Order: sequence, then structure tokens, then C-alpha cells
Amino acid sequence: MKTPRRVRSRKAGATTEVKLEGRRIYLSEDVHFRLRMLAYQRGRKISEIAEEVLDKALPKWNVNRVG
Repeated sequence: MKTPRRVRSRKAGATTEVKLEGRRIYLSEDVHFRLRMLAYQRGRKISEIAEEVLDKALPKWNVNRVG
């Protein structure tokens, strides 16, 4: 007698107010490994960790458009 197959449930996506878009960025293996390990330690997605790290390191810009 066969046992029924287990069906994996998908994780619910993070609800964010900001619209997210896919981007193509090239990283060295070392940087990708470090981001992956940090994400694993914190139990979060690599993209979330990358955003957090870059947000801390990059300057904030105000762009004012007239007209």
C-alpha cells in the first residue's frame, strides 16, 4: 500500500508597503557567500539582508524636481 505524498506549503510572502522589483546585480562569490550566511543566521531572505546592508552603507539622496 502506498502512502500519500506530502505536499509542501509555500511560505507566505512578506507583506511590504513598498513595491519590489527584480534587479540584476553581479556579486563576487565571496560577497554572495557572506550575504547568504548572514541571511541564514538571521533567518531571512538574502534580498532583505542585502537591502539592509546597502541601506546602512549608502548615502540618502533627496531629489527635488521642479515643473
